[in-house]
Formats: sequence, structure tokens, C-alpha cells
Amino acid sequence: MGIALALNLKVSPPDAPPSPRAREEAGFLPSRKAIDNDIEKIGQILKTQYSNWLPKNLGRGKGVPVKTCLDPSTDQIKSFCLQLRSNAGEKRVVFHYNGHGVPKPTTNGEIWVFNREYTQYIPLSLYDLQSWLRSPTLFIFDCSYGGLILEWLEKFSQQRADEYNRAKRSDSLGVSDCPDQPILAGNYFALAPCGSNEILPSNPALPADLFTACLTLPIQTALRWAVDRSLIQRQGGIFSQQKIDYHHLIKHIPGKSDDRASPLGELVGIFTAITETIAWESFPSNIFQPLYREDPVVAAMYRNFLLADRIMRNTQCTPCSYPKLCRTHFHPLWSVWDQVVDVFLEQLPRIHTNPECYETSDFFDSQLTAFEVWLEFAGRRTPHRPQQLPIVLQAILSPNYRNKALELFTRFLDIGVWAVNEALSVGIYHYVMRLLQRSSPKIISHLIFIWSKIIAVDHSLQVDLVKAEGHLFFIKSLQNTQLPDQDRIRSAFILAIIMDDFPQGQVCCFNAKLVPICISLLTHQNSILRRWALICLGKLCENNPEIKQSMIRSDAIHTLISNRITDPVPEIRASAIYALGTFIATGTPSENLELNLALSLKIATSDINPIVRREILSTICWTIAAYERQFQKVALASAKQEVFQLNEQERADCRMILSSSFGRIWRLLCTMQYDPIPTIGSAANRVIVCIHSLAASELLVDSSPSNGDSEALHGFLLQVANFQQRKPLNLLKKNKMLM
Repeated sequence: MGIALALNLKVSPPDAPPSPRAREEAGFLPSRKAIDNDIEKIGQILKTQYSNWLPKNLGRGKGVPVKTCLDPSTDQIKSFCLQLRSNAGEKRVVFHYNGHGVPKPTTNGEIWVFNREYTQYIPLSLYDLQSWLRSPTLFIFDCSYGGLILEWLEKFSQQRADEYNRAKRSDSLGVSDCPDQPILAGNYFALAPCGSNEILPSNPALPADLFTACLTLPIQTALRWAVDRSLIQRQGGIFSQQKIDYHHLIKHIPGKSDDRASPLGELVGIFTAITETIAWESFPSNIFQPLYREDPVVAAMYRNFLLADRIMRNTQCTPCSYPKLCRTHFHPLWSVWDQVVDVFLEQLPRIHTNPECYETSDFFDSQLTAFEVWLEFAGRRTPHRPQQLPIVLQAILSPNYRNKALELFTRFLDIGVWAVNEALSVGIYHYVMRLLQRSSPKIISHLIFIWSKIIAVDHSLQVDLVKAEGHLFFIKSLQNTQLPDQDRIRSAFILAIIMDDFPQGQVCCFNAKLVPICISLLTHQNSILRRWALICLGKLCENNPEIKQSMIRSDAIHTLISNRITDPVPEIRASAIYALGTFIATGTPSENLELNLALSLKIATSDINPIVRREILSTICWTIAAYERQFQKVALASAKQEVFQLNEQERADCRMILSSSFGRIWRLLCTMQYDPIPTIGSAANRVIVCIHSLAASELLVDSSPSNGDSEALHGFLLQVANFQQRKPLNLLKKNKMLM
């Protein structure tokens, strides 16, 4: 992040308002003699404020690095911006510009900096600023005519996009080389304190950088604003009678912003909950998600921008942003915030001397109760999202309310898919992901339930789970014999989805010793847990030959799975056959392993359960796909017996082919075409037709044009294929007649 301060405290700009006017910058009142190090103090204070407010858990546990550029010249600001982009790489750069010491922005898309001697104001084109900072970027402009700056930023970004598209069309015609992608192709955000024809407030009772104060010190600014506007203060009430310096107390609120048990931390939590709820209710999903869920730095700034929008409007300024946001300063939840602030201010003098006497707010208690009432009486009857959803998410971050909030969320997610989608839209994933690394025994069941719901709806979360090593939590839960069976079943379900069509998830789970855990569960008394253990084993090696070979060498897992195809529970038999099918389908065939696995299914071909028979057919199909040419030979040998009068040697050759492992599997397939379930029979039929057609085509390619035997065999195979294609239709007609 970079902070550029164009203040030049020694000389006021030509269009500055007359004195007395606002002079306080970053909570510091510069000397009227404008001492040289005043701007350095302001820069250091502002740097500290940003560092304290911005998220700390970025990259390796470090916060956002903040750099300053004080009263810059054009060359200095260019070098500063290029260095910011170089340090950030492809990450977002936050650029804060304070223009209180220079003229207002021009109507040509320019802001002002200085020459090296500070004797002239030098215009700086926003077009150049964009070129240096590139994207992604968050611009913050604290100066008059802020809306005009945002308009020019949008014009310049559109101009770059148009230039790129024209050059691209020209390049397709071979006229010129196509330039790089436009620097700001919509991937930027911008904030400003006022409209295109508005100036900043000059009231000496207010900070000169009121907009910046809202962004960097939202709690202190909100409290100070409340004190100055309080009716009790104006009417000689308790605040005035006690002659308390609330401005001083507000600067020294006990606690830390990231400690929810402290006074300051609780206020931060309530403020975050209220502003996110206002944003969630006011903005469409395509605005809310990128602003409040994708980038924690952007989310922090835009939450505070809602406060700035409310306060600045009371000073006849209309804050602007890109993308444009609807008005939120009149939202009903602001009255809830005002009540929280009034209660806090009443006890602030006491807790300043003795923090132990702090009485926590009942905000989260009342909101959780309201959410519980909604679940009890309206949740399943009126499928509309409750207002308290973002607030309950914030309550999860507080140890005092975490268990209750998670319990309510499990009840909410259990309503249905629409409830899961609402929870995903508000960003539940980001909150429950943090808890996986620091979960207590009390909330493990709630976390497993919540994750089973959201990952069932959104499979893409598997990528983030593996990246954050969240799969280790569920592997430990699956292994934990102290957990209820239902939680272990859900853990296995989550792991199966993590590995589904995701090689990195398979490798991570395999390296975390999931195989022996699943093996130990194959004899568990809970049939559902046995079923999901088999599915996890199948997902582990699905389309992953390396893991398959490792499992065969180290655990002979295929033998253990084969023992489950005679399980008394049909779902377990089907799961075991599915797992064997993934073994057969993965990689190239190794010796006779795949064939032996397929032949072991003969005992289950007459299974009474259609789910089991369908999985058998699927496994046979994978076997045929692995040994396609051998099964074509089986089809040819069978056809020769029907078409030709064979001598003894030829009959012996055909019998040898038909009695081989491939021939026995082929007979299993032919038997399944008469399955009483039409879908299974027709599927088996289609496989037989496919093999006959492939064999006929192969025969025609390999034979000479004058070979009459080949032509006769080819015609017979096509005739059988056509007959087999008509057979499923006849079966369906007979079934309809019987019905």
C-alpha cells in the first residue's frame, strides 16, 4: 500500500477556504509555523492507522506493507508507483492520495503534485497514474472534486479497452502488433469523499481528512461523531455536567481490535456485522462478492466507506465509489449502531479507569435470539433470507457466541439447498475455514455438518480446502472413534468430494494416510460408514495410476475390497463393486489383476438388487474398454461358429478364445442384456452392439478385398448388431404392455 501526501503545510493552495478552517490531519494538528517534520509525523501516524486496521492474516501471517511519499514531485510519484507495483506483483495495490495542500483536480483528468523546489504545482495525469500502478488497484482520493477523478478514471480505463480492441482487430488483419491487455480492464476499485462539483468540509471542528478518518479509524470517528451530535451533550446532560473530555477517551479505548472480548474488539465486531449486513441487503450479489468477500483489504475499506457515506453526507458531501453503490446512509440498522454507541459512551469513562467493569453489549445476544425465532416460526414456511445472517457469521468469530451461532447455522442449512446457497452468498465459507485450524471439541460436530452441506452444493470448495490443509481436519475426524458415527460418515463424504476429479486432493489425502484409516473401517459395525469408506478408497485411485499402484503394492487393497461384494447390505456391495471398477478403469492393465477382479464379480451378477447389478455392468464396461481388442476377438470367434463350418483345429481355436477369461466376461455381459430392469438390459445391449460394430470394422480393414469369408463374417456381425439395437425397443414395448 502507498500513501501520497500532497500537503505542503507551509503554503496554502490558491483555492483554499479562508481561515479558520479544518487543519487536523490524521488526528494531528500541525503547527501554524509549519515545522518541517510535521508532514513526517502525519505520514507516520497515517501509516500506523492503516497498518492497525488492515487485515493481519495476509500471506505468511504478515499484514499489508505500507509506504509513504511526502509532498512528491512528478518523478518521485512515478518512481513510488512503479515500486509499489513491483513489490505487489500480481496482488492488489492500494493507493491513497491526500490532496489537501494542492489545487482542486482539473477538468482534464489531472491531480496536482509539486516541482522539486516546491515553488510550483505540477499537474499529474490520471492516465499516467494508471499506467504506473496498473491493476489490480484500489484508489483512495481524499480531495475536493473526488467524483470528477472517478469519472476520469472510468473514461481512461474505457479508452484503454477501446485502444486494445482496435489494435487487436488491426492485428488480426496483419496491420500492427497487438498490445498487451489494457492496464485497467475493470479490475480496479476507487473511493472518493465528494461529488464532481463538491468541496471538502472546512469546519474547524472537524478533521481536514474526515474521509480518511472514517476509513482508517472508523470506531473512533463514529464515536466522536456521536459525541458531537449527542442530544445529552447539547442539552446540558450528563456528558456536559461531568465535563468529560470524550475526545481524549475515544483515542484511548481499552483493548485491541482483534480481541473480541475487549471493549474495542467488541465494537469492531459489532460495526463489522452491521456494515456487512447493510451491504448484503443493499447490493446485488455481483457487487457484494467482489467488494466484501474476495479481498480482505478491499472488504475492510468498503465496510468503512459505508460509515464515511453516512457521516460525509451530513457535511453536504456525497461520497463516490467505483463501482457505483446505492445509498445506504438511511438503512434502519444504523439506528441499531447508534444505540450500541450510546450505551458504550455511557460507560466509557468508567472502563477507561477500570477495564474490568466493562459490561458487554447485548447486540449479538439479541440478534441470535431474533435468528432463532425466525428459524422456529418462519424458516421453512417463507423461503426468504433472514436479515441476521451476516451478523450470525460475525458472532462465529467471538468465542462467547461461537457455539450458539454454529448451532443456529446448522439448523438454517438443514432447511434446504436455497439456504445453503444463501449461506454461500454471504460468505460462510471464509468463516468456517478459519475454524478448521483452531476448532474445539464442542464445535467439531457443527463444523462437520456445515461443511458437508456447503461442499455438497459447491464442489469447487475442494480446491481451497486442500490449499488450507482442511482435509487433515476431516481425516482426523474420520479416525476419531470418540465422535458419533454420523459425524464420521459426514467426514468421509466430505473427503470423497475433496478427491472427486481433483488429483491434488487425491495425493494430499493419500499422503495423509487415508488408506489405512479406510481399511480399518471396512469391518465397522455401521453399514453406512463401511459404505463411505469403500467410496473413499474408490475416489482415491480414480484416474490416478500412481496411487493405484501404491495401494496395490503396499496394502493389496483390491483383495480387501473384493471381500465386501458378499456383504449383506446391498449398498455396500454396490460400493465395493464401484471401488473395484475404479481400479480396473485407472491406468493401463497390469498382468491379470483387472481380469481377475472382473471375474470375481460373477457371483454378484444374479444379485437381487438392481443397484448392485448396475455397478457390475459399469465395471464390466471398464474391463472391456481396457481390453478392447481381446473382446473383439471373442466376438469374432463367436461369429465364426455361427457362420462357417469349421474344422477341428478352427473349432479348438474358437473354444480356447471363448473359454478364456475374456470369453467368460463376455458371457456375463451377454447374460446381463436380459436383465429385468430395462435400463440395465439396454445398457448391456449397447455395449454388445458397440463391440460387434468395432469387430466388423476391424475385420473389413484387415482383410483383402477378394476375401469372401471376411465379407460374410462382416455381414453377419453387422446383422447381429442391427438385431441387438432393435431388441431394447421390443423389451420396452413388452414391459409397457405388461404394465
